[in-house]
Amino acid sequence: MCEIYSGAYITLAAAWSADSDVGLFRESASFKVQPVTQPGSQAASYLIRRVPEHTTWDVAGVLQMTPELPLLSRAWVYQERLLSPRIAYFTRYEVAFECAGGKRDKICECEHIPGGIWGGGSNGAGGGSGEHTDGRKVYHFEGLRASNLAQIRRYWHQIVAEYSGLRISFTSDRLPALSGVARQYGTAHSADLGRYVAGMWQNCFPSELLWYCASRKIHDRPDSYCGPTWSWISTGNIASYATGCPRTYPDDLEVLNINFNLEGPDKYASISEATMEVRGYLAPGTLVEISQGLDIFHSEVRYTV
Repeated sequence: MCEIYSGAYITLAAAWSADSDVGLFRESASFKVQPVTQPGSQAASYLIRRVPEHTTWDVAGVLQMTPELPLLSRAWVYQERLLSPRIAYFTRYEVAFECAGGKRDKICECEHIPGGIWGGGSNGAGGGSGEHTDGRKVYHFEGLRASNLAQIRRYWHQIVAEYSGLRISFTSDRLPALSGVARQYGTAHSADLGRYVAGMWQNCFPSELLWYCASRKIHDRPDSYCGPTWSWISTGNIASYATGCPRTYPDDLEVLNINFNLEGPDKYASISEATMEVRGYLAPGTLVEISQGLDIFHSEVRYTV
């Protein structure tokens, strides 16, 4: 899949279609035109019609358009969008373009889509919110060219935040549906990142374990296995990494060993099991449920230790 989409000249996306039976195009609504004559000695005739429904990107904004673009909420589509050099999105009312050049070229149609068509937040267009969501494809290629581990981690964690909350039919597909993007990162930064382990990179441990569920509503873990519980891939929730954490950490936790078994020959796809051996300090604690209902920005239930 990585080679197919990354090698395509252009990818056509039926963004407004709910399933494969709908296709790229939709029938335009018919508009009834009525003649109207102005009364008076100097009568004039006019033809009038109801204003056609046509929501544009400038007016509605990307976040409000998400229900109109069900294709973008699917996990498998995420890497297809990143891998493809150019995409033409057939939306309900118009065709939108996105390419790896983005606003940098100043001649691309993409620069006329405010905010891009990636969006952010937890609405399905992208799992998380990021400062570069207006040029996500450009941001992805910048990540492949990043020169130090701190930058690479930041780019990858943005991918995790956007991908983790997207819909997928089979839990076992969570790793394969991201394998193309992971392969690009693993190829470009093999020396910096090390082995790919269930959506994480071995050279980034133990800080790679500092993810949390950022979904408004926390869903139960999937019944079928898709990864170890210490990886964000094991949840069906939006996962995010704290951006304010220091870049270096004390040696309070040491990862001694990581073992995992692949389900097939692709080292970026599904795994059947994974274990981690660590050494560090333990302290007794009690998990307490707290409610922040008075805070309009954090009305969901949270926990503290």
